[in-house]
This record gives sequence, structure tokens and C-alpha cells, in this order.
Amino acid sequence: MSINELFNEAKAGNIEAEKELVSILLVRFRLIASHIIGDWDAGNDAAHDAMVNVLQAYRKLEVHTSFTAWAQTIIRRQALLNMKKQKREHDAIRELGRTDNSASHYEISPLAETRIIKCLIEL
Repeated sequence: MSINELFNEAKAGNIEAEKELVSILLVRFRLIASHIIGDWDAGNDAAHDAMVNVLQAYRKLEVHTSFTAWAQTIIRRQALLNMKKQKREHDAIRELGRTDNSASHYEISPLAETRIIKCLIEL
């Protein structure tokens, strides 16, 4: 049974078709997102985010082309969104590292440093 046929069955209320549809789409979504993002774990996250979007919308969906095309558009967009989010987070962390030049709050007293070293030696 094709994905579009599974979609029609699931939309009509067939629970088994819905389970199979989710299973097939999740595998495809992982592969597509991992390829776009270039990282398996990040692709897996994007695939799950996209699957949530698909599950929330597919019963109300009026398909004018094909469900498969619609679902692949969802995963591509989600992968790109996740990539942008990941880049923003990395940039923010990098910027934080550049602006924090004061190392004084990381300094410890010589006595505390000596005690820490002794403890580490004993371990």
C-alpha cells in the first residue's frame, strides 16, 4: 500500500493504517532531515517535530497534490528551522564566550587550590 493510500485509510479512521503511516513517515523523515542537517541526532529531533506537525494537521488536510509531497515539504521546512535554531544557539554561546573576559569569578584562593590538589592526589 502506498503512503497516499495509507493516508486516505488513516484519515478515514483506520488505526492500523495510521500506525503504519507514522512508522513509514518517521523513517523517511529521519533520513531526509539527517541528510539536510548533516547530523543524525539533530535530524531525529527535526523528524519528531515534523511528525507532531503532521499528526496535528493531517485529519483536516485537504490534499490538492499528494500527501507524500505535503509531508516531505513539512520535514524539509522543519529541518531548515531546526538548523537555523541550532545556529542561533551556537552563535549565542560563542558570543557569550567573547563578551565574558573577566576571569575573576573563576579564581579560587591559593589555600582552596592546595586542598583541591591534595584531594585529587588522594583519589
